[in-house]
Amino acid sequence: QHLAFIMPTRDAVHAVYDKVLELGSEVVHAPQEFPQYHHGYYATFWLDPDGMMLEAVCHRPPED
Repeated sequence: QHLAFIMPTRDAVHAVYDKVLELGSEVVHAPQEFPQYHHGYYATFWLDPDGMMLEAVCHRPPED
């Protein structure tokens, strides 16, 4: 199981990723497309200090 946070843009996913790195959290997946879920699924995954998987996800296609 994991907890997902919906982001309004892909840039917001990257901002979360940058904060995750700054905090020294363990990254599971850097920001990327996950086409196996659906077209436009763009996310990053990391672990919190207790090992819970967290996700920041944007369900929109790339911004122009």
